[in-house]
Amino acid sequence: MNRLSWSINSLRQRGLGRTLQVATSYIADYWFDFTYGTDTARRMEVRDMDFQSESKAHSSCYGATKARPFAELMRQLQPDRSSVLVDVGCGKGRVLMLGVLNGFKHVVGLEFAPELCRIARRNWDRFEAKEKTGTRMELIEGDAAQHEFRNNESIVFMFNPFGPAILEKVVANFRRSVEDHPRPCWWIYLAPRYADVVNRSGLFPAGRQMVVKGAEYRVWHRA
Repeated sequence: MNRLSWSINSLRQRGLGRTLQVATSYIADYWFDFTYGTDTARRMEVRDMDFQSESKAHSSCYGATKARPFAELMRQLQPDRSSVLVDVGCGKGRVLMLGVLNGFKHVVGLEFAPELCRIARRNWDRFEAKEKTGTRMELIEGDAAQHEFRNNESIVFMFNPFGPAILEKVVANFRRSVEDHPRPCWWIYLAPRYADVVNRSGLFPAGRQMVVKGAEYRVWHRA
């Protein structure tokens, strides 16, 4: 889709205000890559990548989480930055870097596509070389549906990385972790196409929809 078509469609769907917010966020994202020498803004189709996984058929296209809406969301939510932020389907690692810039000291990325993992590691090295944060970053290459959440992993983020079949397994794994080790926790879902899966888990009270600088989130919190 070219820029003119995108603009027309966005104006129809979002209106002028949100379209301007989204356009400004796109500019900020390219500036992020220019600043750190990273490759995060470029979209990639996971299903076309050369690797084998039973979950591949359920995956979504890689797209980057926008930096400005993420920062504003963190400002509004004020989650405990001493908790571990887990990005489920972290792609090229944008949210791991944004998490650091927004105060988190330990970030974890779950990603099953080897090509995206390679890019994420390279991005992190370039980012850390400039920021010198000393933040603990873990990139776990594997199927998110098999991840056993640890008792300090309390803030889960995702940008619509896969369909409901995988999401149900990830939510169930997180629920077991929270039931075994009760703790305050958040589930933050950008472009929440399958929000009903999280709602049905019974782990959280009803989530709330938030539109932040043009980006649509669904957020659940368990105190």
